[in-house]
Amino acid sequence: MREAVEAERQLKGWRRAKKAALIRGDWELLPELSKSYTPLSILRRTQDDILVGED
Repeated sequence: MREAVEAERQLKGWRRAKKAALIRGDWELLPELSKSYTPLSILRRTQDDILVGED
């Protein structure tokens, strides 16, 4: 039972497209859909960039 709950929690965080590919059995598409959804440029912003405009 514990394994089922853990699997459900993992799937809950997936985007709709990845869940749909899993349901369809489109195994080749899963690695592509697993890549980060957030553009790296946003993640690489420095603290100075974030604080611009604050007093």
